[in-house]
Amino acid sequence: MKLYHIADTKSFFNTLSKCDGAVSVITESGREISLTAKGHEENLKLVADTFKDAVIREIELSFSEPRDAARILTYCAGIKNVA
Repeated sequence: MKLYHIADTKSFFNTLSKCDGAVSVITESGREISLTAKGHEENLKLVADTFKDAVIREIELSFSEPRDAARILTYCAGIKNVA
């Protein structure tokens, strides 16, 4: 899933951290870097810290659980109280 123009990166990464399954970021070269899988939690913190004061122009994510993709789509649509 590709997402564009994420201005509130703190809220975005907070929502990502609540995902139940594994979430990976896909690099431009096609490499997957795990953000939320057990043992890789530091990757999410590193990426979040990198973008904390910036707008994410584009990010591609992969989800192991469809409900997590739905969670992020709901977040991006601006629907409050994402479960």
